[in-house]
Amino acid sequence: MLGLAAAHLMNSTSLAVSLPSAPSWDASWLKVDYELVDEDHYAEGSADVRHASSHAHVTEHEQWIRDTGAASATTGTDLWDKRAELFPYLQFVPGVEQNLKDLADVAAPSVRDELLRLNTAAETWRPGESEPAWAVKVVPESESRIKLGLVNFTDLDGVKWPFSLHVRFQPSPGRIHFRLIGEEGRIRVGYIGRKRLTDDVPRRAR
Repeated sequence: MLGLAAAHLMNSTSLAVSLPSAPSWDASWLKVDYELVDEDHYAEGSADVRHASSHAHVTEHEQWIRDTGAASATTGTDLWDKRAELFPYLQFVPGVEQNLKDLADVAAPSVRDELLRLNTAAETWRPGESEPAWAVKVVPESESRIKLGLVNFTDLDGVKWPFSLHVRFQPSPGRIHFRLIGEEGRIRVGYIGRKRLTDDVPRRAR
């Protein structure tokens, strides 16, 4: 029970975890009665504590876990390292790792928020729908820039493809370029960085 009390005191970032050794642990929320005592103060009360002893409980708290993890990702390196847990419905081509590691810290929260919105769109994308229901403004690249190859990036198969669709992030002119992988119901991110104005860009961004 001390662990549950500690989880309550840190309820914004903590999840109590236990083994399913008794029926009373088979709950995603547990009520705990507590007493707080120090040299000058005494208080008592009760609280509901997030709890998990099974996969179903974790699933119930999944969005909270994801949001909590997202809030702790404050750099581009954090976003790359935590991509599997934060953006499970997105795919990233190899070049995006360096894109994120080169990302200015001031831009990381904006990139994080846009990727979370893209992940939500991919998560709710249903078979037969031509594209996801966007929770963010998504626009295609202009034909002239496509013809110049400014949105071509090396895909997972080692071949360059146009990643025309994009969203913007701050500070301007930040861009996240991606393409839809309909057969997998996923969004594949090809580039994260400043808007490419010419084809003379670092090799790692191609």
